[in-house]
Amino acid sequence: NVVEDVLDVVTNIKNIVFKGTFEEPKKLVLEVGKAGVVTAKHIKLDSEIEIVNKDCYISEVSDGGKLRIEILVEKGIGFKTAEYSNKDQSEIDVIDVDTAFSPITKVNHEVENIRVGKALDYDRLILDVWTNGSVCPEDAVKEAADILMDRYMLFKTINVKPEEEKDEKSDITMPEPIKQADITPDDG
Repeated sequence: NVVEDVLDVVTNIKNIVFKGTFEEPKKLVLEVGKAGVVTAKHIKLDSEIEIVNKDCYISEVSDGGKLRIEILVEKGIGFKTAEYSNKDQSEIDVIDVDTAFSPITKVNHEVENIRVGKALDYDRLILDVWTNGSVCPEDAVKEAADILMDRYMLFKTINVKPEEEKDEKSDITMPEPIKQADITPDDG
């Protein structure tokens, strides 16, 4: 019923770029009941998620065929291998795939000498950033800079002992233990 084999369909689905305001994984449904080309625009969405590249080719359904696919979409960072994707391994009709969450597709940089006043020893950094469309390049660079700054802040505290936390109840005097107060159980 479908022209492509399963591996090609899964690879094509991995090329779809999703973005949205959801936090928990979303189950989306792709259902086509007639012959023709199937693209990402055929996926049923809710109000929290959108597809950036709606013209992304998925498959072609032949005459008399139909196609139904459930797609689990989730947010993440970095890269996640297929073995960590499916927490419930009992489902035999699920195809887990490796997932790359980074919206960055390509980065190029160039360093040029620039003149500031009479000084010639300054550099200018030129970044060219390409994304998959789920985030604009400026926002991607800003978020990357925020992450770097957070990590570099850890170096400011090298060889500094952490301050001991003060207990809010430290002003309350605790009664002395029986042995320390020279009280015996018979003193009553």
